Amino acid sequence: MLKRDSTVGIQGLGLSYIWNLIPIVVLAALCLTKFISVWNAAILAVIWLVLIQGNAEVFLVAFILAMIIKCFCIEVYKIPTGSMEPTLHGDPADGDRIIANKFGILFSPLKRYDVFLFKFPLDKSTSFIKRVVGLPNEELMVKQGDLYARAKGADKFLIAKKPLKTQESMWIPLVESNQANRKRYNPAVPADAWNLPENGLSNIEGGKISLNAGGIIRYRNAVSDEYIGASTSGSHTVSDIKLSFKLRTEKSGGEIHTTIRTQSGDFSLRLPVQSADSEQPNLSWHFRGVLKTPALEHSILSTKYLNTLPLQKDGEPPIKIEPNKDHLIEILNFDGTIYIKVDGKEVLKYDYIISLEDNQPEEDNNSSYQVEMEAKKYAATLWDVNIWRDVYYYDNNGILRENKPLVIPDGKYFAIGDNVPNSKDSRVWKVRNITLKDGTIIKCDAEPSFADTYRDDGNIIRIRRNKSDNRGGDIWGMNQIINKSDVISNNVENSPFISADEIFGRALFVYWPLKRAKLIK
Repeated sequence: MLKRDSTVGIQGLGLSYIWNLIPIVVLAALCLTKFISVWNAAILAVIWLVLIQGNAEVFLVAFILAMIIKCFCIEVYKIPTGSMEPTLHGDPADGDRIIANKFGILFSPLKRYDVFLFKFPLDKSTSFIKRVVGLPNEELMVKQGDLYARAKGADKFLIAKKPLKTQESMWIPLVESNQANRKRYNPAVPADAWNLPENGLSNIEGGKISLNAGGIIRYRNAVSDEYIGASTSGSHTVSDIKLSFKLRTEKSGGEIHTTIRTQSGDFSLRLPVQSADSEQPNLSWHFRGVLKTPALEHSILSTKYLNTLPLQKDGEPPIKIEPNKDHLIEILNFDGTIYIKVDGKEVLKYDYIISLEDNQPEEDNNSSYQVEMEAKKYAATLWDVNIWRDVYYYDNNGILRENKPLVIPDGKYFAIGDNVPNSKDSRVWKVRNITLKDGTIIKCDAEPSFADTYRDDGNIIRIRRNKSDNRGGDIWGMNQIINKSDVISNNVENSPFISADEIFGRALFVYWPLKRAKLIK
């Protein structure tokens, strides 16, 4: 659910009244930061514009422009729930405050994974914010936490890959328990989460991992789709993860091996440590798994694939892992694609899943670890080791089931919140249809938690709006009293789709709190 942010007024600018409008802009900023209330700001604005300056027409121009902007261009909202965590933080009092773009939606159709705003189809008096995952005229399916889509008339289901910028806003830190046994998000991997061999070649002290020659370290826990606030612990193992760490070595000639286990096989990154003037290839990567992508058949001779290439962009010198120099290494595995970043620069993109046929889990995968790091020949030091996971899509009780295609009609959209287990979204929406003898159809939300808004009182059916949380009623938010003698049918059915005319904007920007200010991807 989404609430309009009543603490903010958007002021327009009169063309020749810039100087007089400066105090209004200042007052608007004070409202944004909640230093003063909107009513106090309005009183001060009137005093400035009317009593002191005598320019009442400036206030009128500003008000008219503000209303035009509010109705047709942008508007501000507060996020009251956690259904879009971690992208948007929700709280009834202190949730993220966002700016929504209402104008651009008229000229640019929604794309998959856009964060958008719409009137809740089962209560049009309420606004929701979710992420669109299913588009008109396609089939949507979920498999092992990822989404697959097949356009109308197409032969294959293609994996629905998120743009890299979108994925970067969706990474979820691991859930851990601190000393007070309170769960929290924390991407930093604690020392007791690593398996250290007893050979003494690996050591952790002061947040730094020391690997002597031959030293190896493994993350001991399975990465699961656990969320803070979820009623149950994570029940799925997630292989779409991001691993980042800082690295420093003292001698050339060694190598750092990092392996991430995916559902389709192991991806190993080998980083040779070389001097700046070395001309040898400085990265090798190895993927073990059964791959059936036609574009890759020419380079796959067995179930093992090994490639070496320089870390460089076109027209730029190669990026090297040099001794006595700090490097930031990032490995991102999501939606059947692996990205490698070195010192913030993308140096590799590798698609190992394109269509549903490519998703062939390894049958002989008996390893208990998902992340492994090893030093070869010479010692290395690692620190700031962080692990995130991707959103894991699933649907236990709704209509988007594993390996079961869902047909999305023309002009309709399907949406899921980023906080998958704690989001009331397209997967679970159900509508109650009450058809009367005169042909009238009364619709209302049939979710069990709103059973108190639907009451069967003998000969009368009551549908009422709950004033305490402003929810319930029919789809227009109205109370209804229905005589059972007038009812022809009363049934409940799935109602998972959002019509194009119910969509009114894209989420654009988080402006408050300032520490979370960002573009919404």
